[in-house]
Amino acid sequence: MKVASLETLFCDAGWRPWIFLKATADDGSVGWAEITDSHGSPRGLAGIVEDLAPLVVGRDPRPKLLALAEHDEIRSPEEIRQCVRGWTNTTVEVVPGASHFFVGATDRLVALTVEYVGRVVAA
Repeated sequence: MKVASLETLFCDAGWRPWIFLKATADDGSVGWAEITDSHGSPRGLAGIVEDLAPLVVGRDPRPKLLALAEHDEIRSPEEIRQCVRGWTNTTVEVVPGASHFFVGATDRLVALTVEYVGRVVAA
């Protein structure tokens, strides 16, 4: 799932416009937020959304955990970090002492995953 579009919509409330944000994902799901600026700016927050939209559209907002083996035989953790540095909402963790298939380190991998899921669910 990626953010496909962000759209600001205005509703005339008489004395000021109400501003709504419509976020659409590439799977067709839609989210709504009311973003009216209570300080009197008729378009202030809409302008911010429009300015930042190019940084958000096309990105995957879901949280991700990338667990890396400290002694991976194919790519080092630093190489992988460089490859994913543009990924949004991504946590990169290195499993100490692990090789590519995490042989003998699956307990640490499971513990890391359980801890991460707990943090995401609690947030």
